Amino acid sequence: MGGGTNWQAPSYSQDTGWFYLETQESGQRYVRTPAAYEAGKVFMGGQTLGLGEPTVASIKALDPETGDVKWAYPITRGSLSAGVLSTGGNLLFAATSEGNLLALHARTGALLWRFQAGGAITSAPMSYAVDGRQFIAVTAASVLYSFALPE
Repeated sequence: MGGGTNWQAPSYSQDTGWFYLETQESGQRYVRTPAAYEAGKVFMGGQTLGLGEPTVASIKALDPETGDVKWAYPITRGSLSAGVLSTGGNLLFAATSEGNLLALHARTGALLWRFQAGGAITSAPMSYAVDGRQFIAVTAASVLYSFALPE
């Protein structure tokens, strides 16, 4: 079960004053059904049923003061674990469950760069520096990818 935003790492940019997150919008209806409880097994007490509406997933920029959506960048599907990272210089990095690492312009949402990792990305991008050089890293499947940002 998922929708809205959940465990995915969001990010806030002091440069824009905006909050960034990965979202998935999909309607579901929960129906209680008879089920016997068994210790050690998942117990839901019911099931979820789709409403027949398409699921829409995106990376969004929100104004936390007003709740206004500043922009939305569509992605194929949402994730309960991939997240986003904002950096100085108006950059936003977003990891997607279909294996894309995206660099978006933090003010416009325009795609600046994309890398296909070849496997599901199940973490948020992270940033670190070595000798003053900034890097962005993300894991996909069992591989750690690290990219140096231009100086």
